[in-house]
Amino acid sequence: MGAVIAMRENAQYRPQPFAPPFLRTDGVVLGQTAVICKYIAERHGFAPSDDLGRAHAQQLMMMTVLDAVDDVHDTHHPLSVSLTFEEQQEAAIIAGHAFADSRLLVWLAYFYRLLSGHEPWLLGAAPCYADLGLFQLVAGLQYAFPKATARALAQLPGVVSLHRCVQALPAIARYLSSPARLEFNEHGIFRHYAALDQ
Repeated sequence: MGAVIAMRENAQYRPQPFAPPFLRTDGVVLGQTAVICKYIAERHGFAPSDDLGRAHAQQLMMMTVLDAVDDVHDTHHPLSVSLTFEEQQEAAIIAGHAFADSRLLVWLAYFYRLLSGHEPWLLGAAPCYADLGLFQLVAGLQYAFPKATARALAQLPGVVSLHRCVQALPAIARYLSSPARLEFNEHGIFRHYAALDQ
């Protein structure tokens, strides 16, 4: 935590990033997951090459996948991020059930509609970082809401296909089987509380 605070408060970085994750590259520090993903993807050829395609990828990743992730977070912290889950458990159960009953399917069905007719990728013939974002969203949902996610995915074969195709990408397969891949846990955004899943 000390290193994170030191980086955040280091006056040499302008603008100073607010909170992790951070990416330090070429003497610059970038913050915010969506910005980091976009930067890496465009630099390493994992984003569409045209302006409109890049804008669509950004829309899907920054404004849809990450909005869904925020929705998941709010199920276990519906009142305040400064309260523990146990301190807001009653409200969390209400929020979790509402998410499991309807919101989860709303998010995944949107991606299913986008995939219809040009599977397995969201934006054409090649995978991009928005596909990776959807993969991570599905993996997190399978951990946090296994029952509700299984029901939703049974209706959305295109989303299941994308998830499998991302898993099969050689670099992703290597990463997923390496120690660098952190297991989901009750300290991240995707947390499994059995009382919230139904």
